[in-house]
Amino acid sequence: MEVEEGVKLGESVIDYLMKNAQVMQSLYQDPWTCQAIFRDLPPLAKQYVVRMLFLNAKVSIANLLQWTKAEELVHHKNTLERLRALALIQESINNVNNNNSTGTRIVDRDRLIQLNPEFQNQFRRSVVGEDLSSSLQSTNDNESLKSEEDLEIYSQSCWETILRYILNNSKEPSPKIKQLLISTRLMKKEGNKLDITNEGFQFLLRDTYTQIWSLLLAYLQGLQNKQEALSLLFRLSFLKVGREYSTSELSPYQQEILQDLKEFGIIYFQKKRKDAFYPTRLAITLSSSQSAQNNQNTKTHVSSSNGYIIIEQNYRLYAYTDSPLQISILEQFCKMRYQLPNMIMGVISRESVRKALRSGITANQIIGYLRQHAHPEMQKNFPVVPETVSDQIRLWEGERNRVQYSEGTLYEAFPNTSAFQRTVNYSKDIGVYLWSHIEKERLMVTKSGSQDVSEFIKKHVKT
Repeated sequence: MEVEEGVKLGESVIDYLMKNAQVMQSLYQDPWTCQAIFRDLPPLAKQYVVRMLFLNAKVSIANLLQWTKAEELVHHKNTLERLRALALIQESINNVNNNNSTGTRIVDRDRLIQLNPEFQNQFRRSVVGEDLSSSLQSTNDNESLKSEEDLEIYSQSCWETILRYILNNSKEPSPKIKQLLISTRLMKKEGNKLDITNEGFQFLLRDTYTQIWSLLLAYLQGLQNKQEALSLLFRLSFLKVGREYSTSELSPYQQEILQDLKEFGIIYFQKKRKDAFYPTRLAITLSSSQSAQNNQNTKTHVSSSNGYIIIEQNYRLYAYTDSPLQISILEQFCKMRYQLPNMIMGVISRESVRKALRSGITANQIIGYLRQHAHPEMQKNFPVVPETVSDQIRLWEGERNRVQYSEGTLYEAFPNTSAFQRTVNYSKDIGVYLWSHIEKERLMVTKSGSQDVSEFIKKHVKT
């Protein structure tokens, strides 16, 4: 499997589809895709779709506005743009009223829209409850049932294996996963091994939904048939955790994809069985971008404890965890002082934050990580992270951003003050001046402007 370079991190499945509208028409042939797309629409867009679902006639934009509450009108334009980007609507002009006259302004009553016929047909079938032949069948084998807790532990183990490898090159994942880490620029080759990049450090502080979908995007880019892969992901999101499903309804290509998804902890296979699988909670939530926004209120992120961090106004941090991965992540921006069997204590200091900033981690990412993994008692506070701490972390970042680094050429040992001043003025006139020290008669110019300044000195400055 080959993957393309430069996949953007942090995109959701809907963001990806909106940039690849050409694949939407074929995707809408699958009723599960239609349901998943509808589920992820904002409320106003859902209303438009539902009202047009059983209409066989086109609707004017003016009529759409009558369906919208006054306080929602501000979202009308953005809603239409989102529906267009997802190829959910088709637009036309009412030529009877408009007559295509030159210079005639097209008004809302002459602009007509209708649902994409393929989407409308498939989504109708789902709404009226028709038998969907593409639904996956549960095996109903009570003897082989896996509990949700077992599947959660399995997901955590698979995903933490990948994160630990990114952080400290521990147990190696499969060659496919390693290639994905390179293609997303989370790691880079250094001799015979892979080292973490600045993007990799930032990646570690993201929520699990964003992390996994970022790698899945890179994975999708390398597939020959993206339609089948996306259709499978959408179908998985309608399954139930803890139930075993047969692979007989899937194509051979989709069954191969399931084997790859197993390495992410999205799918679980019983040993020596490839004809049935279990979806984990990640599979259920992965196809919806709203899962990322609601991640803090659900169990969609894989961690040994959903909230384990307590941060005080004096910058002391207490983490109730014995996970080597979580401790290693905290060490990226916190100086550890004590470690007990089930708790560690550290301090967030200027030095530890600046170390994180040098690795490419931002202040907002540090604060976001503390907020996302805050202990339940901390979650009762508003704000969750004390303002004293969050403001100081941003101030430390601001200190670093005040310094700008520029490559240049230094000139010194001028024959006299007049020669120094003339050279400074010349460098300013041609826009290559960076810095000067009058007392020591030193001048710094940009690297690109050093040749012009050197020629000026040879011609106009007497030694």
